[in-house]
Amino acid sequence: EKLKTFVGLKVNNNKSKLYFSKSTKDKHIIMSILHMQESKLPVKYLGVPLSHNYLHFSDCGALFDNINNRLNGWDCKLLSIAGRLELIHSVITPMVLYWMMVYQLPMATIDKLNKLCANFIWNGKVHKISWNILCSPKLEGGVGLRNFTDLRKAASIKLLWHFINSKNIWARWMCKRYCDNKQFW
Repeated sequence: EKLKTFVGLKVNNNKSKLYFSKSTKDKHIIMSILHMQESKLPVKYLGVPLSHNYLHFSDCGALFDNINNRLNGWDCKLLSIAGRLELIHSVITPMVLYWMMVYQLPMATIDKLNKLCANFIWNGKVHKISWNILCSPKLEGGVGLRNFTDLRKAASIKLLWHFINSKNIWARWMCKRYCDNKQFW
């Protein structure tokens, strides 16, 4: 109530849901106090699925749908290879990175993303240059695209860095769950 009077904001109980762990007692009391309904995971938040389980290939359908909608919306026949490369670089890669900043994507997902992008570049025809060569730096004969396998490694290291060094609620929860409050190393 103090926050509401101070900033004029109020929680919209119709749009808010409660998520409980299996061990939560007195759910009905909490729900009656907060005037909110219970909901179950998985749920989508900011375009990313939230779940109590590890992310699986089947959970990445929304990412594939979003990418396929973009790729199908661009007419390959009217775009040069340079235009297709730029769309992969400036649109598709950031979409994938957004998910990678939350989850370590399964390798099956990474493989499918690499194939989708390679097929888009070559318009579904025979690949004249392999995806790995295209993803090489320009100084090494590539075009500077980022291979999603390499991006997965970098994003995983960043998540690990946050896990080890951060004191935010996510890091504390992960440490409690996986390290039993011991040092990670």
